[in-house]
Amino acid sequence: MKKSKKFNLLIVLVAAVLMMLNRIMASSTMPDYSSNELRYLAYQLLVSVSILGFNLVPLYLGYYESSFRKGRFTSGIGRYILYYIISILAFNVFLVTRSVGLVWRNFWGILFPISSNIFAYGASIVLIMLLAPYLFEYLNKQKNIVVRRILTVTTILFVVMPTIFSKDLWFFASGNNPVWLLYLMLLGYVIKRFDWMSKIHFKFAHLIVSAAIYFGMTYLMEQISYMIRENVETMTRFNVPNSVFAMYLTLSIFVFGIAISKRIKASANVVAALFISTQVVINWEPNITLIEKYLTGFTITSTKQWLVELTKSGIIIFVASVAMAVILVLISMIPWFKKLAKILSFSSFDEFMAKLRGIGKWVAARKKIFYSALFFYIVTMIQMFSVSPVKIKVGVSTWQPAILFIPFNRQAAIILNTVIVMAFLLLIYVITKRFWYSFAITLIIELALGIANYLKIPLRNEPVLPSDLQMLGGMKDILGMVDPIILIIGFALIFVLIVIAVFLQHRFKQQSTLRMRWQGRVASTVLLAVFLSGAFFVNHEGSVPFTVFNMSNINRYFYNQELGAQINGPIVQFINNVDTKVMNKPEGYSKAEVDRVMKKYDNDADKINQTRSSWAKDQTFIFNLSESFSDPARVPNQTISSDPMPNIRNIKKNTTSGLMMSTGYGGGTANIEWESLTGLDLSSLSPTLPTPYTQLVDNQNIAPNITNLFDEKVAVHPYVASLYNRKNVFKKFGFQKFYYVGSKDKLKYTDKIDDNPYISDESAYKDTLDVIDKSTNKTQFIQLSTMQNHMPFNDYYQKHDYTIDGTAAPEVYKPRVEYYSQGLNYTDKATKTFLAKLDKINKPITLVWYGDHLAALFDNDSMDEYGIQLHQTDYFIYNNKYIRDRTKQSAV
Repeated sequence: MKKSKKFNLLIVLVAAVLMMLNRIMASSTMPDYSSNELRYLAYQLLVSVSILGFNLVPLYLGYYESSFRKGRFTSGIGRYILYYIISILAFNVFLVTRSVGLVWRNFWGILFPISSNIFAYGASIVLIMLLAPYLFEYLNKQKNIVVRRILTVTTILFVVMPTIFSKDLWFFASGNNPVWLLYLMLLGYVIKRFDWMSKIHFKFAHLIVSAAIYFGMTYLMEQISYMIRENVETMTRFNVPNSVFAMYLTLSIFVFGIAISKRIKASANVVAALFISTQVVINWEPNITLIEKYLTGFTITSTKQWLVELTKSGIIIFVASVAMAVILVLISMIPWFKKLAKILSFSSFDEFMAKLRGIGKWVAARKKIFYSALFFYIVTMIQMFSVSPVKIKVGVSTWQPAILFIPFNRQAAIILNTVIVMAFLLLIYVITKRFWYSFAITLIIELALGIANYLKIPLRNEPVLPSDLQMLGGMKDILGMVDPIILIIGFALIFVLIVIAVFLQHRFKQQSTLRMRWQGRVASTVLLAVFLSGAFFVNHEGSVPFTVFNMSNINRYFYNQELGAQINGPIVQFINNVDTKVMNKPEGYSKAEVDRVMKKYDNDADKINQTRSSWAKDQTFIFNLSESFSDPARVPNQTISSDPMPNIRNIKKNTTSGLMMSTGYGGGTANIEWESLTGLDLSSLSPTLPTPYTQLVDNQNIAPNITNLFDEKVAVHPYVASLYNRKNVFKKFGFQKFYYVGSKDKLKYTDKIDDNPYISDESAYKDTLDVIDKSTNKTQFIQLSTMQNHMPFNDYYQKHDYTIDGTAAPEVYKPRVEYYSQGLNYTDKATKTFLAKLDKINKPITLVWYGDHLAALFDNDSMDEYGIQLHQTDYFIYNNKYIRDRTKQSAV
């Protein structure tokens, strides 16, 4: 007759419930003895009974020793491994939907249940199950007298002695020591071998008596401890898994449970599913966090309410464990599960080693991919180091050495960068079928991004952003700003990489050509494309990419893009800025509310304008953005030998003038231009939208700006218009004419000073005067953005009259600061001449003149300490003589 493969289910359920109770008690707040003695006693009694659940499982395993033949457990271990992995992943997904913050440790920790000490008890159970066949084989060969002696000796050592001496002699108090669990398995084996079930009478009476003794000892020790010590420190002296009293109650529960549930049985599959799901529910760190949050999130008002809350949490945990067990059993019926479980199982050590060798062969066949991943992992770290200072600012006043912080604190970010790069490489590989071509393309893009960041960050304090890609149309002009030596090296490196890739692909054609059916290539292309498309959703709260970025501890440093590139990696920081929105919707925003605000300010404007004269019909209004103009004498920790801007300083004394806060340092001209033309502030936009010209204006149906108030609108920019999408932006803004280098409406004046590659401010002013002269008797707006003082600040001038002293600029930059100051002086003189010519024009002209930002030459001045000074620029508002005279006459 075939032996039944069913096992007692009640004992497993009781053990599971007790282990759940143990988790509940460990996660709840221990009541204070002095404030409520009864509640404290109830807490300790619940804890004392909960630890017995950990004793029942190894007893149960020993009782069913016949199931542990060599190879039987490992032949099904694949199923249990999959149960373990699936249950954790399922709970992780559930917790993500509940907005519980997870990190990657909550996933890779699956692979290290022992070393991470997450499943200490479960790992010990697996260990004794692996040892069980050898233990039982040995015991089955021994005579009964030998087995009894072994049990007697171990019982005295492990149970009696620790109880008598009240010491944890063998470190069994935790209940998960493998030696202790082996002893319990031995005890279960003895119960079965010597048929204690039939020899122990009055099983229920034993249960009642053992419970009374166990709980009575707890109460008695409370009274004795308080009477002798005036505290309850020794109250739980016998509430350990290996005390005589705990073992008596454990055996009573086990024997009684086995006796009354002969028909309550289940397969090993069900038993394993319930045990594993229970262990995951009560021991998986994110679950513990959720349980603790619930159990410590309420105020205890009474013992009854406390017990009700404990019961509710117990029911939730029980339902979650049973539901997960049912799901695991159902999944185990699916063919792919069975196939995968078979792959993970083995019946002998030789088979296990053979499977390990198979994994090694699989990895070796794909070594190019793994080596590539390692290579780009290193490249990512090099990129992060290349854009980082010696010390990275990781807090308000906390700095960490980059060489330690990046490799030891930012591993998740480094790996995420590497995974994204590898996904791109594999996508190209699947499409082209040529590995070395795919590798070269990926590496060239990586190098281009790395070099671009290395060059851009010192100048603009920000890495390459998606909005910069729209300037590729002006690549020729951008490259003109880069040191020719760097360009030569860069292009030479690209050429060398291409040659090497072609050589390797042809030399190792067979090994480097993808062999995959077209169906597999199509499926792989779709999957990789979907993965990479996640870049468009990384800032969509609740999306999978958003969650992955959060789990990788990616900081969305939109307000400090430079720091973002340093700690997130250039690729991830670039992707951070792909998923953008214009602005966050303000609270209470509606059409009605906007109409209310508009009406309010329309009424205020009407009152103010009652005493004002209208603009003259031929009024000209000029916005003059002076590139990189800011007083170098105002830079902290720096002195300059003489004043490079005496004329503008004098003009400021006699006009409406002052200092303004620029949003840029070393760059950002287009943003400042957008702010002045629209009257909006960059900070009102979403942090994911750093460049409105390239990211916003083209997508606006209506782009309101100051030009809407004028009849004639003209822009003058003595440089190319391909950068920052200016041509399209100015067209959208309503400019009727745009004078720039290469424009249909030609610039008349293009003189330069000495070796400066940029058109002088004097020439720009002359073109502006020419535009004014061409104006009809209509209102006119002119946007003038100069270029003379644009970076790089090399020795363009034949001489300079300024000497810089101080620590603000590094020594290598000091000559640049001196030439920069000379350029400011040329602007100062040209501006004085320009204003004099405006005074001679017999029509009303108002000039708003301002510097857009300071030059990025003062690296030694901390932005944290001197951020305000380094973002201040000069401005003044000038009315020409015609307006001043008319104003005097009106006053008279």
